[in-house]
This record gives sequence, structure tokens and C-alpha cells, in this order.
Amino acid sequence: IKATSSGLQPATTTVFAIENPGGSKLIALDPVYTRTMAGVYPVLPATVQEVFANDTQQTMDVRWNNFAPGLNKKTGTYTILGQVKGTNLKAEATITVYDVGGLETYSTVVPVGQAPGLPALVRLVYNDGVDQFVPVAWDPIDPAQYSAAGQFTVYGTVAETTMRAQANIRVT
Repeated sequence: IKATSSGLQPATTTVFAIENPGGSKLIALDPVYTRTMAGVYPVLPATVQEVFANDTQQTMDVRWNNFAPGLNKKTGTYTILGQVKGTNLKAEATITVYDVGGLETYSTVVPVGQAPGLPALVRLVYNDGVDQFVPVAWDPIDPAQYSAAGQFTVYGTVAETTMRAQANIRVT
């Protein structure tokens, strides 16, 4: 089950169903889900959870297979397997490599002579569908730009990216 919502990191959980619950039989290893920015190698946990038929869990050390060369350079979803001592079940890590997709443009309308109010946060969208609101520092606005009807654009700096935020202002 994967849950997503604007402004939040996605969360994933796995539900296991078995025909005859009970007993201490190992039924699965809880999978690992992680995201990493393109260019950064993912950090995988040193342990995974063993899931038993009696609805209990146990933390076990895991040894992950080596990452494929360049795994962190191209965006996408990748699977890495690992071994847990004492079981033939394979640990599984799903890694999403993402990058900045863009910044949402802000638009507003103001009457002649009124300075536009610009937001303190803009929406930063990643190419894996995740977004977050981040602080923006807007460039100064010359009062001459809103002293007569027309349109102008204001740009801003966002620390998380080299992309510039954009605000389109219409003066009426």
C-alpha cells in the first residue's frame, strides 16, 4: 500500500496475508523503500524485519548486494536484493532515484499602484511525483513596474535548486 499527498513524502507498507495464521513460521522479510536524489548513492538500512505467521517481527542484520554502477545517476526505480543469515528469503529494497522536475509558477493580479504580495513558499515538484513547499527569496520589485497597467515577471531564488522561481504579475 502506498500513500501519497501533496507536500509529504510517500509512505509505503506491505500487508502479508496467509491461509493459516499462527505458529512461529517465518513468512516474509519486510521490504525497504527509499528515495535518493540523482547523484547521491542511497543509504540502505543495516537491518530488516522478519515477519512471522503469529504476527510477530524480529529485527535481523542484512547484507545488501552491490549497487549496479551508475544506479544513482539516472532517475527511475531500482530493486536491490540482500541476504539475511538463517533464511533463504531475499531482502528487497526498492530505491527511487529522483531529480527536480520544476517549480510551480505563481500568478496574481493587482490594481495600478499596489505592490504585489508574493508568497514566502513555492511548490517544488520532483520528477517522481513528490512535491514540497520550499522558501523563496524574491528579487526586489521596482515600484515603476506596477505604476501603470500591464504585466511583468518577478524571479526568486530557491535554495534547493538552481531553477528560478517565477511570479507573473498583471497590473489592472
